[in-house]
Amino acid sequence: PPPLSLFLRHLLLIGMSISAESSCTSDEDCSLNGVCRSGGCECIAAWKGPNCASLSLLPASKQSGYHPVDDGKNTSAWGGGVLKGDDGKFHMFPSEMINHCGVNSWTYNSRIVHAVSDTSLGKFERREEIFPVFSHEGNLARDPKTGDYVMYFTAHMPSGRPECSCTDGSTTDPTCGDTYAEGATYMSTASSPNGPWSDPVLVVSVGERMSDTNLAPVILEDGSLIGMWRIWRDPPNNGSECRLVTASNWKDVSTYEFHEQPLFPEIQPDLPGMMGTEDPFLYRDIEGNFHAVFHNMSPCPDYPCPEVAGGHAFSRDGKTNWTYTGIAFNSTIRWDDGSVYSFLRRERPHLIFAEDGTTIIGLSTAVAYGGEAGDATYTFVQPVAVSQH
Repeated sequence: PPPLSLFLRHLLLIGMSISAESSCTSDEDCSLNGVCRSGGCECIAAWKGPNCASLSLLPASKQSGYHPVDDGKNTSAWGGGVLKGDDGKFHMFPSEMINHCGVNSWTYNSRIVHAVSDTSLGKFERREEIFPVFSHEGNLARDPKTGDYVMYFTAHMPSGRPECSCTDGSTTDPTCGDTYAEGATYMSTASSPNGPWSDPVLVVSVGERMSDTNLAPVILEDGSLIGMWRIWRDPPNNGSECRLVTASNWKDVSTYEFHEQPLFPEIQPDLPGMMGTEDPFLYRDIEGNFHAVFHNMSPCPDYPCPEVAGGHAFSRDGKTNWTYTGIAFNSTIRWDDGSVYSFLRRERPHLIFAEDGTTIIGLSTAVAYGGEAGDATYTFVQPVAVSQH
C-alpha cells in the first residue's frame, strides 16, 4: 500500500474524531483539518463538526490569560499571540489601554506590552512596554531559516494624541471613544521574544482611509511571505474585507504587494447581513497547507454578534482558492468549575501551538466582559483538545 501521508500519521498520533453527520468526497470537504474516508470526515483532535471547521475548545480556568490590575484597578488588554521562547517561558504581546480605560479608547490609549507565563495556558504577567501609545494589534511571525521574530503592528509615530483617563478598565471618560485615524502598519524584529526590538520600519501607509490593516503573515523558508490584510468598508457597505498580501522578501518592504481582491466574496460587507472578517491569524499545518482563523462578523445584522465570533478558512498554497468554512467558535465559555459565561465580544484570535509547531493546544482571544461603559476587556487563553476522549 502507499505510505501514509504526514497528515494521516498526525491523525493516528494525536487522535481523531469521526463525524457521523458529514458527507465528503475530498479532504477539502473536511476543511483540511481532517481526512475524508469512506464518505465521512475524520477530524484531528483540535477540530470537530461535520466539516472539521469548529475548534474543540475545552473548559478554561478563570485565571488564564492576561488580565492586569494596576493600583487595585483593572487595566484592559486586547488580544495577543503566545509563543514559547528559548528560555522555556511563554511570551505574549497584547495591546493594553493605559490609564485604566477600555478598548473603546484604543486609538487614544493603546500600547503594546510584553507579558510572560511559565505555562502556555497560564496567567501572564506584564514584563515591559514594547511600543508606546499609539501602537496596537501586534501580530508575530518567525523566519524559519534565521529564527528571527517579526512583529507587524498598527501605530502612529509619534502619537501626538490626547490620552483618556478612566477608573476601572472601562472608558468612562466622555471626551474619549471616537476612533481617530488608526495609523500605518510597521514591522520590528528581534532575535528573541525578550528583545531588544529594532526600530520600527514602515510597511504600508494606508493613506486617507487610515484603516488598521491587521497584517498577519507566514514567512516561508525562502524568505518570502504570504499573509492577509484587511480593509474597512465605509457605509453603506459597512464592514471589513480580508485580502491577500505577498512579498518576495519579508525584509524588503518594497517587495510587499497588497492585493485588492476580497478572499471571501460570499460574506463580503456589501451583502445583506454580512460585515465580513477581520483580525486574521495565519498558520500552516503539518502538510504545509495554509489556514486562517479570524474575527468573524457574518452573518451579523447587529454588531457585535458574539454567537459568530470566530471563523476559519483554508488554502492549499496560501495564494489561491481560499475557502471560508464557517463559524469556528463563539463567545460562550465553559469554565473548569462547570459554570458557563458569555462574553460581550470575542475577537483577535491567535492559536497556540505545541513545541512541534503544528499541534494546536490553545486559543488566545480578546474578550469584553463589560464594566460601566461596556468595553472592559482582557486577553483570554482557552485550551484546545489535543487527543480524543
